[in-house]
Amino acid sequence: MKMIKRYACLVEVLSVILIPIMIMSNLLCWTWDKFGNVLVVSLGYSFDLVRVRDSVVNLPSIVWHHRFIGIVIQGIATVLIVLILINIIRLMRLLKIGEFFSLATVNLLSTISKVAFVLIVYIPVKNSLLHLIETLHKGPGYREIVLSFGTTDLINVMLFCLGLILLLLLQEAYKLKTETDLTV
Repeated sequence: MKMIKRYACLVEVLSVILIPIMIMSNLLCWTWDKFGNVLVVSLGYSFDLVRVRDSVVNLPSIVWHHRFIGIVIQGIATVLIVLILINIIRLMRLLKIGEFFSLATVNLLSTISKVAFVLIVYIPVKNSLLHLIETLHKGPGYREIVLSFGTTDLINVMLFCLGLILLLLLQEAYKLKTETDLTV
């Protein structure tokens, strides 16, 4: 029990630290030209280092209203990640007080899974829109949009669907358990 409380505190503290870092990195990567050279790895929550490096090189030539659109598009992913982290903080607080198999715990896990599923589906769309924004400043004929939905994206969607189904089954099992406890 002590180890679970200790790990719950650690995860909660890390989540609280990550929230402002994610929000600031989203704003800085589209506004400050030198920020990309400082943090090239995973600025756009993407592990495609070539695309991130290209966007860092092109950032000074992107006009400000296109940068604002990029902040909004990437901000949606940031908001989804922050929602996941906030729900993880709530979950860790429940685990610290010993509520392991309560309805609130199951509901929080279900919410985390649903938001993560939306994030996984949104990431390929976000990458396509950001690639278009990064090439809007170029002349006609040089603008491009890349639509991709790779094997990794498909596997992520399938895994999160499976996790969501398992959590919904767990939620229904908890409801059935409480109903049978009331009848006995």
